[in-house]
Amino acid sequence: MMEIVPKHFMGRVQNTFYFLGTILQLFLGIGVATVAHRISLTLAFACIGGIYALACTAVMWPVERKARAMRVSAPESL
Repeated sequence: MMEIVPKHFMGRVQNTFYFLGTILQLFLGIGVATVAHRISLTLAFACIGGIYALACTAVMWPVERKARAMRVSAPESL
């Protein structure tokens, strides 16, 4: 992420990720608690496992080509 985002936007991007992560944690906690209470504890654990699988997939998503293209086209005077 730090290679893709310009330096002058990095603080804003990190703040946005922190905010979205906090919102996700709030809603996911309430949702998983509801599933665990009303449906099944096993399904609640499966929901958490699914979120971890999505996060793992998102982290492994290749962005190397985009980072190289942006580095080439970005001006060096920054």
